[in-house]
Amino acid sequence: MYAALETMNADLGVLRLSLETSKSTVGYIEETGHVLQEALSRISQHISQPLDGNFQLLPDLRVFIGKNLYLVKPMQRRFWLRSTALADADAIATDLQTAIDLDRSRSRA
Repeated sequence: MYAALETMNADLGVLRLSLETSKSTVGYIEETGHVLQEALSRISQHISQPLDGNFQLLPDLRVFIGKNLYLVKPMQRRFWLRSTALADADAIATDLQTAIDLDRSRSRA
């Protein structure tokens, strides 16, 4: 498992959390060469509802695509603090548990 800062500009950053395991990809990396608009366009293709163009109003955008979880966050320091990361982790765990519970209830019906 690893985290990669896929792209960023002065306003937004896109963090990819990967569930894939590999000895060469453990920890945190910063990737270069990705264009923010292209990354946002790719992510938005996996969202079933339209998004407001102002991501400042939606600071906790989380999108699962395959084995990756994308977090789109404003680049303001408060959104990248350790305490915010812990809150994000708690929210992600809650989302995953809710999805598991929903899947179980659907399979019983």
